[in-house]
Amino acid sequence: AFKIISPVFILVAVGLAGTAVYQWFHLVMPMYGPPYTAFYFVSTGIGIFLVSQILLHYYNCIMVSPGSPGPDDRQCKRTPGLRDVDCDDNNYCKHCKFVTGEDTQHCFICGRCVTDLDHHCPWIMNCVGRDNHKYFFLFLFYVTTGCLYLACFSVPPFYTITYYHKRFSEFQPRRIDHGMLSLCAILPMTLTVAVGGMMLWHCYLLGTAQTSPEFALNCHSKLRAYKKGQRWSNPKDMG
Repeated sequence: AFKIISPVFILVAVGLAGTAVYQWFHLVMPMYGPPYTAFYFVSTGIGIFLVSQILLHYYNCIMVSPGSPGPDDRQCKRTPGLRDVDCDDNNYCKHCKFVTGEDTQHCFICGRCVTDLDHHCPWIMNCVGRDNHKYFFLFLFYVTTGCLYLACFSVPPFYTITYYHKRFSEFQPRRIDHGMLSLCAILPMTLTVAVGGMMLWHCYLLGTAQTSPEFALNCHSKLRAYKKGQRWSNPKDMG
């Protein structure tokens, strides 16, 4: 199901970005004055930079390999250098039938082992692992920043026109799409909270050298050490 729905999610994500750019020029910026002014160029330049970074890191999330336990990104069973030996080994993958690294987990959607696997994300049709976790975080960061930036420009006219029933400025077009204006104000605020929360979570994970599955295991190890009167620290956290 993920392999079928992931391309749809990608099209939706790219469509949202394209719609935001179109509405910026067609609906939002005309509220603030005529084009080709210093304010127009600076505001639009910042917006274009944010959109370009969103698309760049989104592309990297999709195309960059999450990291395999071998020297390349082929499936474990085809990766040289891994040992097809002891099935009782703690790092033995019963699906690929190979012994992999200690920090490797098997993704059942991709059908391969991934080093430092955090999760499989349907929005990027890829796993988030060792080699693309930084791109995933940067994607979340720029999506949060871009949505917040758009909301700063779309919320004031939306609030003025909707709740006060007044013109936002003398430059406001006589006829505007109230439904689209509402969408341009509410959706970015919603995404700022939702994506921003995920961004902060992954900022914490990267800062403490953990993945989401490792966080749960580390909490259990820390609790077990606390009950024994001992102090536990993450061996991967270099401070």
